[in-house]
Amino acid sequence: MLPSARGNNARAYRPFTLRIVSSRPTAPRPPTIISKVPSIRVDLAGENLQGYTLLLKNISARSIVFYALDEGGGSIAFGRVVGNFHDRPVIAPGESKQEMVGLNLSGRITPDGLAEDSIPRRIVVAAAVFSDGSHEGDDIFAVRLKSGQIGYRTQYRRIKPFIDRIIRDSAPDDDGRVVRIREELHSLSNRPDDSTIRAVRSQFPDLPNEVVVKDLTDALDSARQKIWGEVYGYVHSSGTYPPPSHPPPLAEWWRATRQAIDPMLLSPE
Repeated sequence: MLPSARGNNARAYRPFTLRIVSSRPTAPRPPTIISKVPSIRVDLAGENLQGYTLLLKNISARSIVFYALDEGGGSIAFGRVVGNFHDRPVIAPGESKQEMVGLNLSGRITPDGLAEDSIPRRIVVAAAVFSDGSHEGDDIFAVRLKSGQIGYRTQYRRIKPFIDRIIRDSAPDDDGRVVRIREELHSLSNRPDDSTIRAVRSQFPDLPNEVVVKDLTDALDSARQKIWGEVYGYVHSSGTYPPPSHPPPLAEWWRATRQAIDPMLLSPE
């Protein structure tokens, strides 16, 4: 029997409602997907609780060697660069490539699913560089892609004659050759020359000179580190486990590398 509502000791009971909710987060609302590269058509190919699958199709007659995705931050720092510094196509003409864009799992989880701040608001194919040296998309992204390509080619052109001599020298062993290659790489300048700056400025006349110079400088410095990473990774056989007790001779690495970079060094900037 319910207590009476009258009297000094009376207690009132209020009804309440039980609601059953799913223990699994609901699928978030898809972000806006944009391509600022006319030669790339981008579609949402799938989605799940981890993120989104994009399908990028190259609808041009040129191979794509680099492209940049902006995942909502307005700069490459908030996205990614996909490409091949040896100028091998990442998307051939008429071909497609899948890209997975994950959610920001540091976002707050709510009973109804992922919080809005964990979902990219926009995914933008911001820029692309093609095998013929041309580019499309936002200049601020495209100049970074072009600078990276130029930096890698420039530093390999500079270091190539030194590595040729080091490999031919029969006096040191491979450990000694690696030390000499590292020293030569360390001595390479990361300052772009005036002709390179002018060439890039001619392709991006609307960008301030200091932006072009900074991107080229960063690219030249990054290229030194990347080349050293290629040497170090080969010597230490980082791609295999357990590593072989006797890595192949450094001359084999250089022979394979020459086959990859020689065509690239002859191609236009």
